[in-house]
Amino acid sequence: MECQNLGKINVLPVFYKVSPVEVRLHEKEDGSKGCYQLAVEDMEALHGTEMANIWRKALWEGGDLIGEVVQEGEDEGPVVQRITEKVLKILNRVPMEVAKYPTGINSRLEDVRQLLHMTPHVDEVFMIGIHGIGGGGKTTLAKAICNDIADNFDDWCFLRDVRTTDLVLSQQTLLRQLLREPNFSVPSVDMGKHLIKERLCHKTVLVIIDNVDSSDQLDALAGDLDWFGYGRTKIFFVFCQMMWCRRIMQ
Repeated sequence: MECQNLGKINVLPVFYKVSPVEVRLHEKEDGSKGCYQLAVEDMEALHGTEMANIWRKALWEGGDLIGEVVQEGEDEGPVVQRITEKVLKILNRVPMEVAKYPTGINSRLEDVRQLLHMTPHVDEVFMIGIHGIGGGGKTTLAKAICNDIADNFDDWCFLRDVRTTDLVLSQQTLLRQLLREPNFSVPSVDMGKHLIKERLCHKTVLVIIDNVDSSDQLDALAGDLDWFGYGRTKIFFVFCQMMWCRRIMQ
């Protein structure tokens, strides 16, 4: 997990006949001790609290990742297919160019990682606004975030400079990229809102909307939480002006 946090590897957990909650909290759904909690307690007795706490932290972080869950008696073929598709997607993804000299970006990226773990609920849509003065590195940070966490989602989209882009074109780009349908067409803003909600409400996605300066842009591209699939979907808004920013975190 340390290598995962440092961005050196990608961890794709498979929860085989165990729930992520039991891995993360070490408890079964009925509140009784799970096998991981019993194992960590045995380790603590043999090797001390420090070693046990290292494993507690690693299990918490691993259980908090989006992964595949294999239930008792479930056909494992589709699970293997989904894992294969995820691995191929990661191998084929080209990271975004962040900056030539990304000074100080790692500490800011760590702040965002901590923010993403503030929520106590696993299945929810999370919206975050990044604001500040012009030239302060908002878009650079957004690109770094995208490179850091995009592989944890069904899919991702970075909408560049929506302030200068027609809203219908922005909606169209969003849908084409997240649905992987290059010819998808949006006839109007209102229809685009309907299509985003209808087609993306079951997908857990990462969406970064860059250079926002109007509430109309927010309403057209991510109008409400139920537009996207529950399961730790993240929506980042990069505001072009700090004075305009409104609080949108839910």
